[in-house]
Amino acid sequence: MRRSSLTVFTICLAVFAAPTPQLPADDDVKPEVSADKSDDGVAALRFSRDRDPELHRLFESLHASHMLAEAGAGYEAARVLAALALRAGDTDPGREARQVLESWGLTVDSVRQGTAADINRRIEKAKRDDRRGRMQNVHVHNLIELRRYAMAARVLRESAGPDRGGRGAIEVLERYRIPIENLGDDAEGAERKLAGALQRGHQRNLRRRDARLVQVFDHEAAELARMLIRKMEPERDRRRPEHENQFARWMERRERERGHEPTVAQIVRRAVERAGELVEEKPEAARMLAAFVASQAADSPDAERARQLARELTEQASQPQPNTMRRQTIDQNSTEDDVFASKRVRNYQLELSDDALALLREEPKEYVRATFREGDRVYPDIGVRLKGSWGSFRMFDGEAKAAFTVKFNEFVKGQRFHGLRRIVLNNGVQDPSYLHECIGYGLFRDAGVPAPRVAYANVSVNGRSFGLYIQIEAITRDFLQRWYAKTNGNLYEGPGDVVDWRGLELDSNQERDNRHDLRLLAMAVERADDENPWIEIDRRVNADELTRFLALEHLLGHWDGYVATNNFRMYGDPTTNKFEFIPHGADQIFQEPAASVYRSQGGILARALTQTDEGRARYNAVMRRVLSEVWREETIRSRIAETYLLIRPHVVAGASKGPSLEEFEHHVNSMLDFVSIRRYAVLSQLRGAERPDSWREPRRHEEMPSLFRRSRREWR
Repeated sequence: MRRSSLTVFTICLAVFAAPTPQLPADDDVKPEVSADKSDDGVAALRFSRDRDPELHRLFESLHASHMLAEAGAGYEAARVLAALALRAGDTDPGREARQVLESWGLTVDSVRQGTAADINRRIEKAKRDDRRGRMQNVHVHNLIELRRYAMAARVLRESAGPDRGGRGAIEVLERYRIPIENLGDDAEGAERKLAGALQRGHQRNLRRRDARLVQVFDHEAAELARMLIRKMEPERDRRRPEHENQFARWMERRERERGHEPTVAQIVRRAVERAGELVEEKPEAARMLAAFVASQAADSPDAERARQLARELTEQASQPQPNTMRRQTIDQNSTEDDVFASKRVRNYQLELSDDALALLREEPKEYVRATFREGDRVYPDIGVRLKGSWGSFRMFDGEAKAAFTVKFNEFVKGQRFHGLRRIVLNNGVQDPSYLHECIGYGLFRDAGVPAPRVAYANVSVNGRSFGLYIQIEAITRDFLQRWYAKTNGNLYEGPGDVVDWRGLELDSNQERDNRHDLRLLAMAVERADDENPWIEIDRRVNADELTRFLALEHLLGHWDGYVATNNFRMYGDPTTNKFEFIPHGADQIFQEPAASVYRSQGGILARALTQTDEGRARYNAVMRRVLSEVWREETIRSRIAETYLLIRPHVVAGASKGPSLEEFEHHVNSMLDFVSIRRYAVLSQLRGAERPDSWREPRRHEEMPSLFRRSRREWR
């Protein structure tokens, strides 16, 4: 805590111990009287922090009380707040102090009369209830975003409590503009009615979001949508901050006064016309604009035309282009014994002796002997080591959630687990959603890029549960057999770049340590033409696969992959004598929807692709194909929903180890936001990249990077 906060804290305690203080004299406080009225109609005194040192100290005390409460000193925090409430009276800091006390179920008198143990107990309970309510709130939002409206309605009614008045539930209803009466309705079919209201509210919010995103495609369509919002929802317009675009607000008022502002009917008519004009060239913009007009101006004479156009375009959009990028695996057999084919969470038990644990702590990257159990199946003398690097590595100390690599044939030749030599168990500490690799690698595979499969398991060590783990398919010869006719090629692993042919780690054929293939690639890069390096590089790299690999890395925001020359694998296919890339370590994707797909490249092959005319043309074309054939939001959301509902009970059960349930819900929520708007951010960047460099060409308005940097709440 800062020294000033400690000083203020001491002063507040002294004030609290003294007789009830009076507000300072007006000459000392210099209050400003606001014209705003408080809830009881009394003019509220508002003070200027900058001009009043006393008020500044009060706010410092308020800040200090929050710090104390978070640090577990609830009783001390309550005493500070009670002192503030007495000292500050009917001012902003005084009211806020009383509100915090009320949220904890306390008053100034109860703080003065209560014991430290009782007050601490009440504060901790209030904080737990608040966290539980916030977490449940996000859970409901996630279910709504996943189109699970019936489940959301059931959870919402349960979380509201007997009086149907939970604060979190009310916030959900406000977000989707649903009357509070829907929550308290106990009639038959009330839950179904609430589910329908949530669905309608969610669809309405999606159309409002589309009204902003349509700007990526067409500036006039976006302006028409904004005009409709201003016309149809003036109360929302009034709630805009006074400083926000003040010139535009003045212009709007002047146009209204002069009678130049178009009517709702005129805006709707032009919006329908514009949607019709965009059908051929920009069908997505036409669909979004037509759907928005149909919902926002349902009673307009032209709304039926908009509804019909929206239906037709939605039907077209629901029949996307077939995915021609997907690649058939060599081994397509799937059985019930396949760990990655079955949709269930498995249970694994590791048993390590005291000697093995001591060795593991001393040399965490060396395999130690252990016993592995799955139900009645027992695998003796397997090898176990700790997994992870700077961010995800956790030492196995009995408390931290360590990650493991389990090798079944390390000490027993030929021993396998469901046909696998090795399994990887990630701890999820860098992916609290537990979903990034599962969904991300699936999209790589959809684009024809070899990528690991993902499953889930609860893991216990020596009888002690460590919660849910993400089981990643190890990139070994077992993996290569699924994708390649020959598996005797060299498999390399980052970190490092292809020109560092001596430095990359060789994961296969270590006994030979023959890096001739990688050296030839490094020589090809060195000989390559500065303007068009692909004549040389194409001879050593599967350029089509590399382009799809890099397009997916950038689309998903895999900032720690080959773009950083860190997490990646590359396999020299003996059939083609060309290298192919395999994604790895993709636990921190789906994070920043506005991330540039032309970001600074660490890998030299990535630079050859995005920083040359030939490479950029290939890259842009493939990125558009990926958006058209692979990046299908409804399919992605469906996959997220299936896995989210599968693993959530196990996250709840194991939340004491690794990410908390609250972290899980918030990261799933962030992931859904990413999925919703990533396409439009990328299309905006592609349009900007294809803009002519000539100064004679006018700057287009479609590329608006700030459009994708709104707060997450604004996208609801």
